Amino acid sequence: MEASDSFWDQLVGGESMLTYESLDAIVADSHLIVVGRATNVREGESYSVGGLRFMYATVALDDILSGVPETTEPGTIELRMDYPATTEVSDLAESIPDHQTLFFLMNGGELSNEKGHLPDEQERWRYVYIPAGPGGVLRDIGGQAYGMGLDDPADFPNDLAGEPFAEVVEDVRVAIGDG
Repeated sequence: MEASDSFWDQLVGGESMLTYESLDAIVADSHLIVVGRATNVREGESYSVGGLRFMYATVALDDILSGVPETTEPGTIELRMDYPATTEVSDLAESIPDHQTLFFLMNGGELSNEKGHLPDEQERWRYVYIPAGPGGVLRDIGGQAYGMGLDDPADFPNDLAGEPFAEVVEDVRVAIGDG
């Protein structure tokens, strides 16, 4: 679990505007819900104002639970995540964990549309997904579900820690209305 923590904590841990009180809440808000594995990372854009740096992770899709993936390469999606200035993408590329992950995702194009951006801007972000905050990544560690980086063990998704991963996926199907 340490290797997975060191990879994902840098990318989705910490403070986020997106927090959810329950599995039902994150399911209702997500544009795409999938089970997959990160297979590759690459450096993205960076901005001098605010020191923001972004990277992209390719996720191979094992199961699509809700939504239709917008992708340029069938069977995969691209995640866009910010990462700390002290981290190098090459270090992250060497530490990609080899486990399934349940992703609750927001589509960049849909978010751009919701914000009223011009069609060109919406199209620019059409094939990019963003985890729905720290709760947007639930990892399968030894058959058990583990979330990311929130302090209170009673908060979602920490309340799912140690639950059988397959049962959590089934609970998502039920919340979607597909189980």
